[in-house]
Amino acid sequence: MIKVVKKMFKMYLFSYPSLDTTSLKFVLNLIPKEIKKYYDPFFGSDVLLKQIKDKGYIRGKAYLNCQSPQLYNVWTMIAKQDETFLKFVKEISVLLQQSKIQPEMNEDVILLSKYINKEDSNIHNLSQSLDEISEKIVYNAASNIDALKVAPDNVARDVGYNILDFLGKVQKNKSRLSEQQVKLLITTAIKKAIYGELKQLYNHAFAQRVGTFEFSALFYYLQMTSYPFKYRYNNQGNYTCPYGGKNYNQVDLKEQLNFIGSQEFATEFSDTNFSLSDYVQFLSYRVPKFSTDDFMFLMPPAATNATCYNQQTFNSTDEERLRGILGQCNTKYILLIHNTPTTKNLFLNTHLNVDDLSIAYQFEPVNISKRKVKYLLVRNY
Repeated sequence: MIKVVKKMFKMYLFSYPSLDTTSLKFVLNLIPKEIKKYYDPFFGSDVLLKQIKDKGYIRGKAYLNCQSPQLYNVWTMIAKQDETFLKFVKEISVLLQQSKIQPEMNEDVILLSKYINKEDSNIHNLSQSLDEISEKIVYNAASNIDALKVAPDNVARDVGYNILDFLGKVQKNKSRLSEQQVKLLITTAIKKAIYGELKQLYNHAFAQRVGTFEFSALFYYLQMTSYPFKYRYNNQGNYTCPYGGKNYNQVDLKEQLNFIGSQEFATEFSDTNFSLSDYVQFLSYRVPKFSTDDFMFLMPPAATNATCYNQQTFNSTDEERLRGILGQCNTKYILLIHNTPTTKNLFLNTHLNVDDLSIAYQFEPVNISKRKVKYLLVRNY
């Protein structure tokens, strides 16, 4: 949802739920070239919207609905380029840029490498290296740590703890690491420490300030760096997802901030109406207003009984309810929904056009696994 996609197309924000390059082309070829009004009841990504806007397909307004209050607040702040929100995101961005291995840490990296590879078993040297790295990270990022109301001692403690945790796993596997691999290990430990403290801040210090620019900025950051495709909350409503890992060390908020403030982005949400409601409410209100010249794109979250989509559930009952509402629509629509026994039963062998579509995961900066999710592409035209 909240990763940036920049491949053969232009930059986008929030790729959850989203389309990979191949599936995006496939969907674009099916979309009407003239759309009076555009609707999206499950808006989480501007990947498709930006493409059809750039092509001039939409002649009227776009109506974008978010089911999650957090997501709604972030999108509206981005759309109106809220200065306080962007300033807080910039503070996080600078902190991420500063939270990296500096040249003055090279000796500490060498000492750690020797200890990991069992070339030096001096525990004093290990302890000293951990302290040096932690202290230098906090010192270099002191102003931004303070601006974000993060406790510097906690960051230093977490960096050291994370390095020790990774070190133990490496030695348990009896692996030898190159100096470059050790640097990656340390960098991941640093980024994970920053993530942990900002997640703590999101869950507690700003927990009563939902909708404020700080809360929304932290949510924006967490969605882009948490473990992929896991938007989990516990019974207390706290965000529980772990850091996404080494593939997320290079997440660049600076590039995104430049994009949001660019002229290219300025017109992306012109003639756009955002709403915050349940998809049933959104559709039930608009079905009578639909025109045959309108178009609707729907990509609901994966069916689950757990509240893993920004504290919202979507299960087989929702799939059946959605099918019933779509049966009342007189506007053209494309529905991308997970290929499951329930959805097959609901949509196959009907008057609807149904295609199989496999979409590569778009919630990793680099899709190392090359895994694809099976969808049904359903359209009523």
